[in-house]
Amino acid sequence: MKRAPDPPPASAVPLRIGGGGYVTGLVVDPLVPDRLLARCDVGGVFRSDDGGRVWRPVNRGMTEAHHHMVQSVAISPLVPGLAFRCSGDARGGRRFGTIHRTQDGGATWHELTDRCDFFGNGPTRMMGEVIACSPSAPDVIVAGAYSTGAWRSGDGGTTWQHLGLAGARISVVAAHPHVAERLYVATCSDRVFSVVERGSRWAHEATSEKCRRYSDVRRGDRGSLLISPDSGSSWTVALDGPDVTNLAFGPDGALYAATLQDGLLRSRDDGRTWSAIMTGLPAGASFHALTVAADGTLYTAPDARPGDDALAPVPVYVSEDHGRRWRLVRRHVAAHLVRYPPYMSERHAGWAISTLRACPRVPGRLYLCNWYGVARSDDGGLTWDANHFSGIETTCGEAIAVAPHAPETVHLTLADHRPSVSRDAGRSFEPMRVEPPPPGGASDSTAVVASRHRPGLVLAGLTRRGAARRPAVIVRSVDGGATGRPVHAFGDGLFIQALVEDARVPGRYHAFLDGALADGAGLYRSHDEGRGWHRRDVVFPRHVHTFPHHAAWIDAELMPVVGYQVKNACGTNRHLCVDPHRDDTLYVGEWTEGVFRVGPDDEVVPIGDGLPFGADPKTTLAVLRCDPARPEALWAGFTRAGLWRTLDGGRRWSKVFPGNEAPCHVTGLALADDGATIAIAGEPLAGSSGRSGMWASVDTGTSWHTLDDGAFGALRWKGIALGPGATTVYAVTCGSGGFRFELGSLADRAVSSPSAPP
Repeated sequence: MKRAPDPPPASAVPLRIGGGGYVTGLVVDPLVPDRLLARCDVGGVFRSDDGGRVWRPVNRGMTEAHHHMVQSVAISPLVPGLAFRCSGDARGGRRFGTIHRTQDGGATWHELTDRCDFFGNGPTRMMGEVIACSPSAPDVIVAGAYSTGAWRSGDGGTTWQHLGLAGARISVVAAHPHVAERLYVATCSDRVFSVVERGSRWAHEATSEKCRRYSDVRRGDRGSLLISPDSGSSWTVALDGPDVTNLAFGPDGALYAATLQDGLLRSRDDGRTWSAIMTGLPAGASFHALTVAADGTLYTAPDARPGDDALAPVPVYVSEDHGRRWRLVRRHVAAHLVRYPPYMSERHAGWAISTLRACPRVPGRLYLCNWYGVARSDDGGLTWDANHFSGIETTCGEAIAVAPHAPETVHLTLADHRPSVSRDAGRSFEPMRVEPPPPGGASDSTAVVASRHRPGLVLAGLTRRGAARRPAVIVRSVDGGATGRPVHAFGDGLFIQALVEDARVPGRYHAFLDGALADGAGLYRSHDEGRGWHRRDVVFPRHVHTFPHHAAWIDAELMPVVGYQVKNACGTNRHLCVDPHRDDTLYVGEWTEGVFRVGPDDEVVPIGDGLPFGADPKTTLAVLRCDPARPEALWAGFTRAGLWRTLDGGRRWSKVFPGNEAPCHVTGLALADDGATIAIAGEPLAGSSGRSGMWASVDTGTSWHTLDDGAFGALRWKGIALGPGATTVYAVTCGSGGFRFELGSLADRAVSSPSAPP
């Protein structure tokens, strides 16, 4: 087993934005009242000790990016504090995963095995649990992988035995609550892609193309439910054809199954025969949310997505007669939804419900998980209380900036939300109100900049993630980010990667847009505080036709939080900086092609010789910054290759961090105005050995202090910023919220040598 990390630094303070992603499942601790564990597709595992009101991440011990992509969680019904998690990812045609164990309720986790593969953000992410603890044998655990079959441990997870079923896409694993050694395993066919992608731009792709995008292989067009009477030594097919997504056991011995294409099914003879139980439920819907209360009451919800207007806003159904008849709990309106965030409507609250869970101790208490967080009902679903999704709000950060004239005002952008602002150093955040609605429905925020010349002026980029031809829109705020107005729309297919203010000329701004050069990507400039923009006539190397040059690799494999979700939380405001010592001079970085100086007359000068471009595909330029205190000095952060610096305008570069050759990702970089204090962040990348970390130096990079020692897990740092006075570092992650680090006494502490962590 791996050694758990040391406790976090006392100065690390989580910001109020929380973390999470899609909350894909939730389990109730059968031994500890009010303790819940929730799993997320990108944020790891979260725990609540007050019945789902407040959540905090419990990812201590995670070391790889895929450890936060959790497909399943199980809590032992026999051993207090014992729980297991299954996590994994799929990229580049390869699937991989890990099982971890905690013996202290999630405070620390230890790796057990990497022989099983899982897909925590894949097409089965919202389905049932794929790991189960035996209700009668405390050391027996069974897990179902995404492609390597079923596995069993008889010694609490130390060793694992293969139970067959290799090649199956396992969607549910369950142990019979009353019959020892009886197991159930469900599998999903290739039809799962069509269901989860309905309404998307990929919905009509051929199955082979869907499999390619998901780094998957063909599995056929028939799902199944298998039963084992002997702990997995043998298997019998109980259902052949349906794609079973969840199982539930009734107190009367009935077995219930949710499916993608065949609705809800019930068996009264342990799975030998089945009957449909759909009276009162919407026909043709897909189901995976299914739960049975202690008194036998059943609850379910169809998988509602944007555009499913025929379904009720919060489509929760109840049956009090074992599924013979169903009724809608209520046609909810806003008054029935308590303490939801301001961007939520009743329609949002009912989209993509992944899990309904009845509390076994409190009659009428239900938990609902979906894209946005976890809500609780104490009256059988008549009303729902989200408690503002405290600690578990779906947030995947892109960039963060501190207002130069207001040290406690922090602006951040999010992959799935509008820009947000905090005026109390991250203790609370409010989303920007954008009016009128931006062109093309752009609602996801990318780059952000707060003016040092005009207090209260904020510019941010908007896009619409997942659109076939995504729009790119500049939104302008003059009240410090409270409200914003769209002021400029670029061509479709572009993405606002960076926004910077000119250090020397008030009112002048620069933008760097990703996309095809033929569609308008490249450099833009504004002379009127961001209202109007014109494209600069800059000629980059002629072989570069898109930004990034290797877009399929950078945007779809290396940097996004999920391989198939193109440009999803890649991080922004990274590859453009303005020279504070020279008039109208910019520096532009390209992931794989170099660093370039752009002068007043649009001339382009390559200055990247000596940097580790081309060392290997995973060594790319991740961030570029001008030194605010030293003319001709620039800093460049690379994936795998660490932090580099030039003091002579790019003629010579030298490596600054780490002091050894260990792989180290530097994907975030912030410098104080005096140039002495530097903060860097490294996010773990899929399939790469560089670890998560955040470091700071107060002596211009001579020595370094570790700020984040891994106690919060393998955090995927996306944006970092230094507050005025260089005493505070703000940082935002993908799926794990944000943090504030106080550096007041850093200069007096013992600092580490500039080497990568082991």
